[in-house]
Amino acid sequence: MSLIGPSGEAAIHDNSLELPVEPMRQYSDEELISTYQIMETANWIQFNQYHIIGLQFPDFLLPISVRIFKLLRSRLPASEDAEKTFELYLMADTTYGSCCVDCLAAQHVAAEAIVHYGPACLTTIAHLAVYYVLPRLPLQDSSIPLIAKELYSSFEAWFEAESRSKDCDPPQLLLMYDVGYHWKVDQIFDFLKKISHFPITLNSISTQYSSSGHNTKRPESEQKQCSTQSSSNCCQTSAKELSSCGVAPVQLELLNGSSNEADVNVHHVDPQPPSTATASYSAIFYIGPNSRRLTHVILTHSSIPVFALDPSSSPFTCESQLMLTKKLLMKRYATIQRARDADVFGILVGTLGVQHDLRLIHRTKNLIERKFKKKSYVVSVGKLKPEKLINFFEIECWVLIACPEHSLLDEGVSVERSKQYNVPVITPWELDFALRSCIEQDDSNTSLTHKAWDGQYVLDFDRLLSIWDADSRAEEEAQATNGRVDPENEVDAPVFSMITGQYKYRKTWNHSATLVDESRAVLVRDGKQELIKLVNGAASDYATRARTYNGLQPRLGLDPPSQMEKGRFGIAQTYGDERVEEDIKT
Repeated sequence: MSLIGPSGEAAIHDNSLELPVEPMRQYSDEELISTYQIMETANWIQFNQYHIIGLQFPDFLLPISVRIFKLLRSRLPASEDAEKTFELYLMADTTYGSCCVDCLAAQHVAAEAIVHYGPACLTTIAHLAVYYVLPRLPLQDSSIPLIAKELYSSFEAWFEAESRSKDCDPPQLLLMYDVGYHWKVDQIFDFLKKISHFPITLNSISTQYSSSGHNTKRPESEQKQCSTQSSSNCCQTSAKELSSCGVAPVQLELLNGSSNEADVNVHHVDPQPPSTATASYSAIFYIGPNSRRLTHVILTHSSIPVFALDPSSSPFTCESQLMLTKKLLMKRYATIQRARDADVFGILVGTLGVQHDLRLIHRTKNLIERKFKKKSYVVSVGKLKPEKLINFFEIECWVLIACPEHSLLDEGVSVERSKQYNVPVITPWELDFALRSCIEQDDSNTSLTHKAWDGQYVLDFDRLLSIWDADSRAEEEAQATNGRVDPENEVDAPVFSMITGQYKYRKTWNHSATLVDESRAVLVRDGKQELIKLVNGAASDYATRARTYNGLQPRLGLDPPSQMEKGRFGIAQTYGDERVEEDIKT
């Protein structure tokens, strides 16, 4: 089977992985104002005094982008003062994914805020204020009771079967949804509260974010969630004290209509609550199609059963995702095993705007090179395609740093497409396990700690970095207690490969500070205007030696130079010497 995959034309026109959207039709001005929140967007811009705004549209909304631009511009007041005028810029889709905010394009016009249209992953942006205009997938009001009943009846059947086999605590339910159904989820939630015998919580999302990650123009009671889910035990006393964990205390609201304090549930304003925050829930209801977001929910909450229902299907059928969860976990575990055998890693930049992305790239490179002495390259190819990565055949494993919804490629969405990558593509969380699983437990020759994968998944940058920081502190304390370990003796033993069934000695590279200093040193020229050879072992030197064709037998200096001879003349159809031969025959 060819490793190249589909043809170039098929790759260009491949849009099968985007969230389903309503087909483009002719909108009236009134429909555009309502559907794409023109008035709300204009009020948000004026309230926060943003003067340079970028309007980011996905490809399928570009045909109506100019009309939306004109309608929004007409709702903003004009001013003769240059400092008070509102400048709007149309921006096309980002080079990485339509769900991400294109911060680079915004920096080109010095934008203070971005209005993002279409499907969104809602990740925290580092330096920009963002207003999300989410899509509205079609859903009739008459279908809402049927959807709620189907979800709850499927859960009830599962819970009755579970309660027969073991003692179960009273269940806690969590309702999550695709961003395309944000405009109908409140009605579904209200109906679920009426028919449910158990407390249920809505995982709501916010569409307004400032550059610090907090919601702009938000009520005073709305705060970002703290990692300590108890206001009495929180490391802070108010939202203004950000010297401890860095976020404000958790917000508690009565979302299930109960006045009993014991039934108060956490109201998450994050688009994807961490698995630690949902550990107390017994099941998750998910409303939406099979998409990257559903795959993210399944993998990051693998210990909780997920009941998913696609409102676009007919008839409505709720499916438990237990079998899909097991298949995805097994597939990711097999990918980690393939990554264990790699010695050359490529750090694939899949986003340039998510908070802490540059810090995560640096930490990933440090983990590969300084801790495990392997080789790594940082590569940015824009929108990810198998046809692009196949050109880097030295790379044995890719580490993708992207938003949570793009970190897992197309797992669960397009299985055939995910098979087109010739080398494993893993997340930084999986990389940590792949490298540390090669270390023997209680190995006294290394300061690194062994890790065994327990199926837990972390895709959030903040949480991943905090875990890595804790691991680094533990290793430093162990190294100080046990004495300094000789770096030459670390990661030196052979490793058994689960893929080949054989032991393998790993290649290591000396990524010390000396090599970095040598590569940055100033070279003195000898005045002969000759080419200067750079540091041996650099990427350019490796490419010169390994990827340059020198012929079968160069025989340099062995053969005398050939004499100059008169060449052929004429055209390709008949050269001069060929015409002479034809004349002789005739």
